[in-house]
Amino acid sequence: MQMTKLERPKQSSATSWLPCVAGRGRFEWTHAPPAEHTIALKPASPHLTAFANYVINRLHIMSRIEAKTDVFRAIADPTRRALLDRLRAGPANAGTLASDFRSSRPAVSRHLRVLREARLVVDTRIGRERVYAVNPVPLQNVAGWLEGYRAFWQASLTRLKRNLEEK
Repeated sequence: MQMTKLERPKQSSATSWLPCVAGRGRFEWTHAPPAEHTIALKPASPHLTAFANYVINRLHIMSRIEAKTDVFRAIADPTRRALLDRLRAGPANAGTLASDFRSSRPAVSRHLRVLREARLVVDTRIGRERVYAVNPVPLQNVAGWLEGYRAFWQASLTRLKRNLEEK
């Protein structure tokens, strides 16, 4: 399958960009889009219009934006889980949290930003510093999702035990 790339006119980069469909069936930008929005597309069908390809591309970008706020992606990293465990003991600022880990302070700040975007931590400004604290509400969704699997595995292990005892 041939990969198609969004074509852009040669213009200076601008902070705002708007898509448009040219009359010749080509997809062009009125302004240069940010670099993260220029990706190669695999059209689902060669008969799709440029606008349909644009919509598919936007949906892909929107799914990446939603991924930033996904609690499961945020807690997938062991460092972020360790930060949450540390914050269970009480609120702390980024410097205090960074001193508890081998990572650099900018790395810990990036982890905190991911946790903040997923709403797992809340930050409060006190003077020049931010104090971070755990927000347990998003974790309730994770616990609810896990509860279904806990019941499944409990029933499966009970059946396994029963089958082993019969033999």
